[in-house]
Amino acid sequence: MIGVLINVGAIILGSALGCLIGKGFSRRVREAVMSASAICVVVIGISGALKTSDITITIISVVLGALLGGLIGIEKHLDSLGEYAQKRLAGNSEGSGFANGFVTATLVFCVGAMAIVGSLDSGIRGDNSTLIAKSVLDGVCAMIFAGSMGIGVMLSALAVLAYQGAIALLGQLIAPIFTQELIAEMSAAGGIMIIGVGLNLLQIRKEKIPVGDMLPGIFMPALVLPVYNWISSLVG
Repeated sequence: MIGVLINVGAIILGSALGCLIGKGFSRRVREAVMSASAICVVVIGISGALKTSDITITIISVVLGALLGGLIGIEKHLDSLGEYAQKRLAGNSEGSGFANGFVTATLVFCVGAMAIVGSLDSGIRGDNSTLIAKSVLDGVCAMIFAGSMGIGVMLSALAVLAYQGAIALLGQLIAPIFTQELIAEMSAAGGIMIIGVGLNLLQIRKEKIPVGDMLPGIFMPALVLPVYNWISSLVG
């Protein structure tokens, strides 16, 4: 868990620095940084989405995830959490901004091969090198995101602790499940959602894309991929 804790600490430190630095800039500068961050988020999402070996798997996973998340109402719960946390931590009710920071940072920090492979290496072999390298990247990103989106970014450290911590602690049991193919498909599904987050930050649509409802789609490839490969073998 040492590597996971270092990663969490880097996100908290980066977020704190970003919030402090961001307060010193004018509204115009913060908006410029927000736009730049949003474009970078879209690029990160595209790079992740392109890792799929079959776009059909990605589409099915994201759609099924959105269906499940919509039925549960994840987006609504996240907005409610954002409003509550914003009132408690920042003294106002701009919950959507808080939730945007949380969802954006959580997806960027948790989606991808480094999060999964690094946590497995840490839990199974005690090798924290991948997570330490990821910590540097996440700390810088957290500082940039927090400077434009606020303290909601810091809350993503809890999601990273739960997600990467679970993978590290259960490494021996789940390592056979996380094949390179599955990791690639999970990254691709997450990449689609990160693109949605970036588009929300750019305010391209009048209505916000409910990325929160799509979150279960990150894990759907674990169900979709075996079934898809089985059907493909029958057809082939």
